[in-house]
Amino acid sequence: MSPSVRGLLVAISALLVLSAAGPAAPALASPPARAQALPGGVLDGFGIGRLPPGTGGLVTDFAFEWGGTRFASRVWESGPGPSGGYRVDVNIKVLRSPGLDSPQALRDFLLGYYDVHLSVAEWGLHPFGADGYTAEGEVFWLAAPGVGVSVRTDPRRFDRADLLATACGVRPWPAAAPAPGGCAGHP
Repeated sequence: MSPSVRGLLVAISALLVLSAAGPAAPALASPPARAQALPGGVLDGFGIGRLPPGTGGLVTDFAFEWGGTRFASRVWESGPGPSGGYRVDVNIKVLRSPGLDSPQALRDFLLGYYDVHLSVAEWGLHPFGADGYTAEGEVFWLAAPGVGVSVRTDPRRFDRADLLATACGVRPWPAAAPAPGGCAGHP
């Protein structure tokens, strides 16, 4: 078999494997031009309307699954520091699973995901509206049945006001939806 025929067969085989794998994960990058006006862009159906001042410019998207839940995650990092390393400034995740049917189910799922062996009181969680929770450096809420959102900021760099303003700027896109329930009094 000639090398060109072999190459063609390899390419066709790769396409068949990809098509058999099912539908592709949702696109995380290259949002429509209208969405590019959002400081954080669009992540799996959510516009990111605000980031804390000084957030690093290294932006990376991830799509993965853990515990039967699909994640779309965007991370902003600063660096390199004196040692050459980078640090995570902001991490926003959209979680999708039928099992995320209540704020408590989302909380319990995240306890397992973070491998936190603490009670809710020990974790330092406080209500964030009727549908979510907040703790140092983190806000998460049930945006809709089966859809959770988590916003984490580096508490050494950003204060609670920055965290809440960032979380309150994460809304379903392109629909004009209200801010999360815990956002009364925040932009």
